[in-house]
Amino acid sequence: MGEKGGYADEYAIHQLARSNLASSLAAAFDIESIYDADLAAEADDYLLEIGLTREEVDALKANLGADIQ
Repeated sequence: MGEKGGYADEYAIHQLARSNLASSLAAAFDIESIYDADLAAEADDYLLEIGLTREEVDALKANLGADIQ
């Protein structure tokens, strides 16, 4: 195999991954598009729907927003 793609291949892979992620999130949150949605609220609702408690969701948010030391 030669050195064909390089940057172009990386860009295509990035775009595909982005599209797949956007589609997966939209499907999980049962919304049309992630680009005009309140993703924080959608994630909150989703986590509660799959069985996490309010306390678990709040703890997860706190941990995700914490500084890494």
